[in-house]
Amino acid sequence: MNRKCPCCKGISVFLFAVGDLNRKHSSHEFSYFRCLTCRTVFLDPVPADLADYYGGDYPAYRKPADHELAGLMLQENHKVEILKRYATSGRLLEIGSSYGAFLSAASREGFVPEAIEMDAECCAYIRQHLGAIVHQSVDVLATLSGLGTYDVIALWHVIEHLTDPVRIIATAAEHLAPGGILIIAAPNPESLEFRLFSKYWVHLDAPRHIRFLPLRLVRQIAEQNGLSEVFSARTGESEAPFNTFGWFRWSLQHLLTGSVSFGVKKSSTRNGQTGSVPKKRKSRLSPGVVVDYILKVVYDVLWETAINRTGRSNSYTIVLRKAP
Repeated sequence: MNRKCPCCKGISVFLFAVGDLNRKHSSHEFSYFRCLTCRTVFLDPVPADLADYYGGDYPAYRKPADHELAGLMLQENHKVEILKRYATSGRLLEIGSSYGAFLSAASREGFVPEAIEMDAECCAYIRQHLGAIVHQSVDVLATLSGLGTYDVIALWHVIEHLTDPVRIIATAAEHLAPGGILIIAAPNPESLEFRLFSKYWVHLDAPRHIRFLPLRLVRQIAEQNGLSEVFSARTGESEAPFNTFGWFRWSLQHLLTGSVSFGVKKSSTRNGQTGSVPKKRKSRLSPGVVVDYILKVVYDVLWETAINRTGRSNSYTIVLRKAP
């Protein structure tokens, strides 16, 4: 069972079939493939009803209360710090803005924010609270093609949701002003945890994540479109939210099909993403807590060290600049 790669048209091999382990919106299984040439991992076929898998419980679409917005903006500081290294002001377009926490933070730094977002409530919230231009659309490529030029275009963990990331990068390059920057952050299909957990890797997030591009492929596509790399990271502060023991533990729970709880439950964590935190227990010490503690020590001492040494973390960020 082979498929043609959506990125390079090379031959791909079947990896696995997996259900919606993270949100459990259906009992269907989804097939993933890996390209033998560019190493992209991709879902095929993409469900025709993919939008239905972003229900009201999807973390990015949980509407923040007014008093929560300031806190959410603080959580975007690491993104703003990266942004300010390579741009000081100008028009900024975020693709997949959710409720606009990054846009709000960037606006405070002097950028003129704009967004493409598919969720109607998110769009209305940004217009009301930020007064920014928002293009509501499920067709990012068509919408972007009809817009003007920007000093910054940002896709923070969005490109994995899009069916044609190669054309998205090419079109974004066309819509950058001279000297403008493109920021892409995405799950890393070459990560140690994907290698360990395979289809149980929590960042696979089937079927919402449909394209996983290796960092070297993003570099190659960027170069072909006149963009040069000015920054990239696979470890460090920018990737820290996606490389925590909570994510590791959740993948492990998927692997064990929920037969062991490790004394944890799902809860909201940084950026509104779902992670795991300890339950409150009446007993002073339970077997689950002990196992959890041992796993945490192993993770901190061995696994995190291996990630830092190899650079094979769960995510990467890259900043690309168009020639002046």
